[in-house]
Amino acid sequence: MTRDSNKSSTVLRSFRVLEAVANSPAPMTARGVAESIGLDRITCYRMLKTIEEAGYLNFDTVSKTFSLSQRVLMLARNAMAQDADREQIDRILRAISAATGETCHYSEMDGPQTILTQRAKGTQLVVVDFQIGARCELHASSVGKAILASQDDSFIENYLDGELKRYTTNTFCEPERLRGEILKIRREGVAYDFEELSIGMNCVAVPFRGFSGEVRSGISISGPDSRFTAARLVELAAVIKDEIGKMKMV
Repeated sequence: MTRDSNKSSTVLRSFRVLEAVANSPAPMTARGVAESIGLDRITCYRMLKTIEEAGYLNFDTVSKTFSLSQRVLMLARNAMAQDADREQIDRILRAISAATGETCHYSEMDGPQTILTQRAKGTQLVVVDFQIGARCELHASSVGKAILASQDDSFIENYLDGELKRYTTNTFCEPERLRGEILKIRREGVAYDFEELSIGMNCVAVPFRGFSGEVRSGISISGPDSRFTAARLVELAAVIKDEIGKMKMV
């Protein structure tokens, strides 16, 4: 393979290091980061210290661990502000939460995954509440399937040619079975997740068509299967569809 002289492999590895820390629920040691991404520990440590020097990581001298700094938010703030839908989406999420009492999430497609970018908390005490920045493969969640089903056939077939990670015994990992699920989602305009991402958790999602007319995101609600029965998910889907339908495109 010919190496592209316009790209720096060191910079690419540094971003992988930063992402490893960002995706960890707890501060990480240099060894932990190195092992998680398959990088030499000494090289990884140097990259971590360089990123710390740039102000994007904090280093705890007692625990010898690295964590994200507040400066990272400066990068995200401008990106979030550029999206004209943000304020409108926030109003929709708050309306859905007010109507249902449930915490709802807005996720966007990022390559073969979804990333959670906005949420509104409900009043229920027992909830499934994902954190901003949480990622998941498109086939493994209700919102991912809702987005995937809204793409063109060539995108879908290309996605199905890849490895379909299994999270539970209910995850749609067989291409032909997933094709059938996609057709069902297209007919109904809603996607369901019955313990496909996590045992004991059910979800419902509706695709969100933005100002461009394309579906690159979706709104979802997740909860314990004891409360999120099939009938309850249908009710929640109706609320999500109704609030999205009220949106005035300007």
